[in-house]
Amino acid sequence: VGLIETLATIHYLRGSLLFPSGDVAGCLAQHARSRDYARQAGSPQAEARAQSGLGDAYLLQSRLNSAYAHY
Repeated sequence: VGLIETLATIHYLRGSLLFPSGDVAGCLAQHARSRDYARQAGSPQAEARAQSGLGDAYLLQSRLNSAYAHY
């Protein structure tokens, strides 16, 4: 696992930790960074995790269409 993919994992975990506290803005920002790093790393698995996190954050905002697009 390369450094860029590790960064994707770190930001995914940060977003996941912000989710239960209701920090939607922070959650979205961290999962978006995770997705960007995952794409740079060429890691479909890391990108899928990040997209799932984005979907969860959008669900927290009751933005169902946006959530569905990320799932």
